Amino acid sequence: ATCKEAGEQEHTCTKCGYVEKTEIPKLEHVFDEGVVSKEATFSEGGENTYTCINCGYKEVRETPARKGVEIEGYVPVKVVDYKTKITFHADVYGYDGVDIVWYDQDGKKIGTGKDCTVGWCLDDYSVTAVALKNGKEVATSETEYVQVNHSIIDILLWFFGHIFNPDKYVIDQR
Repeated sequence: ATCKEAGEQEHTCTKCGYVEKTEIPKLEHVFDEGVVSKEATFSEGGENTYTCINCGYKEVRETPARKGVEIEGYVPVKVVDYKTKITFHADVYGYDGVDIVWYDQDGKKIGTGKDCTVGWCLDDYSVTAVALKNGKEVATSETEYVQVNHSIIDILLWFFGHIFNPDKYVIDQR
């Protein structure tokens, strides 16, 4: 017997030669560990394809949508005084009633809520969003990196402006 069809077993009497046939039921497929054929996202499920190691039969099984926090993007915007404000947005998938807390590359809390705006950024910047339910972490986003490109004029204006008027160039982190 195989996975594709039932088998047959014969028993022959040694005295009279009578042959008795017995059916052997078809075997179950034995599947490999599978491969991801369609990656699951936060908004829709994926698919894994499994192959029988005996006969090559392929079976596709659905996987659920991912749970977690996704930073959908950032919007760097140059504003007056040669500052760059960056707004990050996060969505939580698979969890209800959670709070979002934002952390910078140094692990410092920089904001709460779905949106986080960071003021003057001289260097590249990165954030991570953490979803909390009843004060306990349930999911963490991947770190989002932002490359900030300032011209040398932007940097010099900020530098001299900061020296002569430091209150005007405060990092605005909400």
